[in-house]
Amino acid sequence: MAITGKIIVAALAVFAGAAAAKAEAPAARSESALQASLDRLAATLGPAGVSEAVLVVETPSGARHSARLGGSVKSADPGGRLFQIGSQTKWFTAAAILLLERDGALKLDDPVTKHLPDLPGGEGVLLRHLLTHTSGLGDGVAFLEDGAAPEGRFTFEELALLSRIKRRAFEPGARYEYNNYAFDVLGEVVAAASGRSREAFVQARILDPLGMNETYFGALADWPAANAARGYHRQDGAAAEMTGPRDLSWASAAGDMVSSADDLMRWLTALSDPGNPLGLTLDDFMKLSVDSSAHGVDMPKYGLGVMNRSFGGRLTIGHGGVIHGYVTYAGVDEASGVRFILLTATEGKEGMSVQSLLSAFSSALASALHVAAFAVETGAME
Repeated sequence: MAITGKIIVAALAVFAGAAAAKAEAPAARSESALQASLDRLAATLGPAGVSEAVLVVETPSGARHSARLGGSVKSADPGGRLFQIGSQTKWFTAAAILLLERDGALKLDDPVTKHLPDLPGGEGVLLRHLLTHTSGLGDGVAFLEDGAAPEGRFTFEELALLSRIKRRAFEPGARYEYNNYAFDVLGEVVAAASGRSREAFVQARILDPLGMNETYFGALADWPAANAARGYHRQDGAAAEMTGPRDLSWASAAGDMVSSADDLMRWLTALSDPGNPLGLTLDDFMKLSVDSSAHGVDMPKYGLGVMNRSFGGRLTIGHGGVIHGYVTYAGVDEASGVRFILLTATEGKEGMSVQSLLSAFSSALASALHVAAFAVETGAME
């Protein structure tokens, strides 16, 4: 069930009134109104098929507000609940490539065959093609995304075979087409260029320096199920639990990570600060971008593992993730600097419309961004 424009207008009116009466209304009133709006928005996700959700917004100064839907009241702080984040993994794979570029271990215009000489179909493909979804490589991962969730261990060689079966879609650089397998290849490049696995490199060079202690890779038994949001995927006529720990090796460097809202906010906060331990900012991820508007009117550009996307007219930089049982997004509003995260686990009920779920998800984010950004831009909240 999508949120109507009336909710956005009403929420904006709350802050317009607060700003106009700033001398009489303390900042607490603005923050209370924001909190109430977020609570209402989180509640709208339930009828769309969401069993649990965490919605968080944070201003550039660090003022944070969050809302939740579902989950045990006995569970830990919802900001620490674990969700499978799917394609948000691409942020971290791209960051690993950028760090290796800074180390001098590779260049974005390197042919992929310089690092993976035996890669099937790799001729003419540059690393920047892989990062921007313009490689044209056959995306065999598509065979695994629909239907029942894949089970068991998948090797890169098996994913490469699926890519060959899918066949090359176009010549490298000819156009944009979203490609999960391209990021699986980048994961292998990270290993080849660094001398250690993609997981070990990301852990040592990204997660540990930022204190992201609630972020895991999707190997079997790799994350604590006790604090994981329970997601369900409809398959074989029933709602099958996807909570895990379960083996996400089929998603690999394109989508195998598990994280919390608290950790993802640490990531967004770091990328908003040029002095962060990584030395990477959002601008680094957008330094090369391609026109991805054909993929959807709300996604005008794709950079290096991140995308420009509009939510209700608010242009953001970030990435989403859709994986069996979970839909997530994290990003930064370009105009206001508001950082935002929405993590959801789905119910897997019969008749649940994926389109309805995505519509409600996007509408909730659009409304939350409008309310939070308006508060910042009018001075109702710092």
